[in-house]
Amino acid sequence: MPASTEPLRGKEVSFTGRLAAMTRREAMDLVGAHGGRFAEVPRPETDYVVIGEEGWPLQADGRLTRKLSRAKELQQEGASLAIIGEEVFLRMLGLDERCEQISGLYTTGHLGRILGLRGSTLRAWVRAGLIEPARMHHRLAYFDFRQIAGAKALCDLVHAGVAIPRIRKSIVQLRALRVAGERPLIQLALIERDGELLARLQGGGLVEPNGQRIFDFSDRDRAEPLDIGERIGQAEWFDRALDFEEAGSFLDADRAYEAVHRSGPPMPEACFNHGNVLYALGKKEDALARFRQALGLDPEYVEAWNNLANVLAELGRIDDAVTAYRQALAIEPLYADAHYNLAETLYQAGDLEAAAPHWRAYLKQDPRSAWAREAVQRLALLEKTS
Repeated sequence: MPASTEPLRGKEVSFTGRLAAMTRREAMDLVGAHGGRFAEVPRPETDYVVIGEEGWPLQADGRLTRKLSRAKELQQEGASLAIIGEEVFLRMLGLDERCEQISGLYTTGHLGRILGLRGSTLRAWVRAGLIEPARMHHRLAYFDFRQIAGAKALCDLVHAGVAIPRIRKSIVQLRALRVAGERPLIQLALIERDGELLARLQGGGLVEPNGQRIFDFSDRDRAEPLDIGERIGQAEWFDRALDFEEAGSFLDADRAYEAVHRSGPPMPEACFNHGNVLYALGKKEDALARFRQALGLDPEYVEAWNNLANVLAELGRIDDAVTAYRQALAIEPLYADAHYNLAETLYQAGDLEAAAPHWRAYLKQDPRSAWAREAVQRLALLEKTS
């Protein structure tokens, strides 16, 4: 049976929060075009309150938006009002193409660039359950628009000086809010310490809103200097190595990962992480060896192929780098970072025509970032020269 051309006929719709796929004026026009009527503020007669996907539905002072608060009151009073997300609203109207603007998936590297966080921090968040990837494929985590917007909203509120009790109260309210057809708005587990808002990882650690890991020695006895001869198991050495890496203590992380390798069978993730640490220490040849070891254990470890290629390119081994990037893309054709890195490597080698398809592939997945602007400039240059 074909869908109704006026799915909102006789329905009243209100909007709250910032919309991601359209302006408020466009949304109001869509309601009218599909047979509905717009309400500036939710009323007992209102059928839907749509929450915009561009961040959390909070005011500048950290409080819930007035419309969302009113919608909750109406629900408590018995009104048959549904609170839905922007994506649900768009799909209700058959506007699946608009959903592509807010339902794209972003890799760990991409999310780190958006939020200004290290990849090691984001990988720790994933392991601890602070952020749940929308999809995992060949050890590569993908995140959706809401996870990015929510984490950014938290950082913005804290940096703007909004009082912690106010944020805390709003987050509790948002967690309790039932949004029809969607996951909870808030995934973060937050605590307060010494006037700072921190995220509590399920593994026990603490993270500042900017992603910096905090050593919580009251919970875990890690205050003693690293004793590489200590007799502990491989799993605990791995945890210690992760903590040092996330804190930026790369020398200690290097030594701890060496202990991981010595204390048990080879671990692909430990080899990959160690490669990143060695690269941070400027030991590029050693980093290559660890990335290759990770790939020997798991030939489809797509991030290891990408990072191996990055180091090869920096060492001037362009042909080997291109081969490694292509291997990453053979495993994961939608891996945006590998497309961009391969395009840049080919560009630096003077092969603009070979680079162009990979810039275009990157832009399909990331049309708005600083990297995207760079890709657009590169493509414009290619068109000009040709």
